[in-house]
Amino acid sequence: MTVNQELQIMRTFDVPKETLFNMWTQPNHLKHWWAPIGFTVEINKYRVGVRRYFSLQPNISRWSNFVG
Repeated sequence: MTVNQELQIMRTFDVPKETLFNMWTQPNHLKHWWAPIGFTVEINKYRVGVRRYFSLQPNISRWSNFVG
């Protein structure tokens, strides 16, 4: 049996849409909020238009990977 389930989470931010877009697309903003406290974000650009984001633990072992 196939079950189609959908989860939608919505949140409203009291900022201009341009500001919110910049928080997701500019590395200098993203590094301040992407990882949990105590973690760091290393941002590498592999080709034009594509960034790869890594959240790293203090001991530098890979914790999560997001490609966007």
